[in-house]
Amino acid sequence: MRLALLRLFILGAVTLSSCLPPSDKYPHKDPELVKKEAKALSDSLEAYIYKWTRGEVPSQIPDRYIPKGIADVKNFYLIDPDKATSDQTWVWRPARPANLDSIYNGVPDPHVTYLYLAAGLAPFGSKLVMEGEFPHARFFSVQITPPLNGTEYYS
Repeated sequence: MRLALLRLFILGAVTLSSCLPPSDKYPHKDPELVKKEAKALSDSLEAYIYKWTRGEVPSQIPDRYIPKGIADVKNFYLIDPDKATSDQTWVWRPARPANLDSIYNGVPDPHVTYLYLAAGLAPFGSKLVMEGEFPHARFFSVQITPPLNGTEYYS
């Protein structure tokens, strides 16, 4: 009986695994190679930023300096932080009424206004300084991608 159950379990596992989509290809390569490629991209982005500060290149960051996998954000550009306006820095999603006929009623929360910083890129070793008056809010969050280790990737 136990052997029959074990065979049934193995058959089920094999059948289920054949139905699953293939795993992502990245980062299934040598971690040191992943780090080397990332460092080269970071160095190129940093060099572009320095050229921009000298007025040698436009503020629009060319796609070749954007890491692969960033598909939902386009049009990265550089701006002098002392000249940046809140409209250029913050994305605002105003509160909306609850729609009880919608499966997405609570995602994101209705009756809640969201302010969030747009996605940003920075070369390795950069620092992010946040200063100013912070809101009295029910929720405040800062989410930063973990450091690259060459074996895992994050979204």
